[in-house]
Amino acid sequence: MHRFYVPTHQIAGDHAFLVGEQCRQIRTVLRMRQGDRIALFDGSGREYVAEIRSTSSQRVDLFILEVLHPQTEPEIHLTVVLSLLKGGNTELILQKCTELGAARFVLMSAKRTVPRLEESKLGLRLERWSAVVREAAEQSGRVKVPELHGVLPFEEAINRVIKEGKLFVAWEQERSRMLGDILRENRIARPIYVVGPEGGFTPEEVAYAREAGAETVSLGPRILRSETAAIVGTAVFVMSDDLRWKGAWKKL
Repeated sequence: MHRFYVPTHQIAGDHAFLVGEQCRQIRTVLRMRQGDRIALFDGSGREYVAEIRSTSSQRVDLFILEVLHPQTEPEIHLTVVLSLLKGGNTELILQKCTELGAARFVLMSAKRTVPRLEESKLGLRLERWSAVVREAAEQSGRVKVPELHGVLPFEEAINRVIKEGKLFVAWEQERSRMLGDILRENRIARPIYVVGPEGGFTPEEVAYAREAGAETVSLGPRILRSETAAIVGTAVFVMSDDLRWKGAWKKL
């Protein structure tokens, strides 16, 4: 069943409606008609089974048949603080980390960050990235859409998130603290995972994060690309907590 995100203000009782690009997708791409059923989610944890009552180029009206509360969200609240990357790698990370279960993204610009967005283009780019996150949530069966913030300077990003959870910085020069080992021994309810640009963080940035209370971590003996480190690290955080929740850690 096709899934769509619908803001709560577009739901009233047992009726809902979709507008904009979603109308084009339903009418033109999927060729759905009156009587067809779709799934909706509003970002609050609820999912709906709805029937199409009418369609137009501007609006699709729906009747809600069933309200569900699927358990697809991770138990932990993971924030990914991410440097902008070249090409389409920022979008790739937003998409894949949303699928994996990240709850929030904070985009930042570090010393070695290559892309430098002009202020005039930032709004359009954030709109595009927000759409990527929303569509990934739709596709992966999530019932919440991750928050997206930024783009902030490195120090400002660290200062914004440091008091909201435990901060972990992926650093290629870290040799003794393995992320998997840390999470096996400790459950972190609100982890904050920081990933740098293609050239890595400067020593000054690492020192700044450590002084703020962050812990540098390694994902293994091999040096990973930034996009790989972001996706793999997110998977380690989420899967480690899932394994603990299921009691599987005791068997490993």
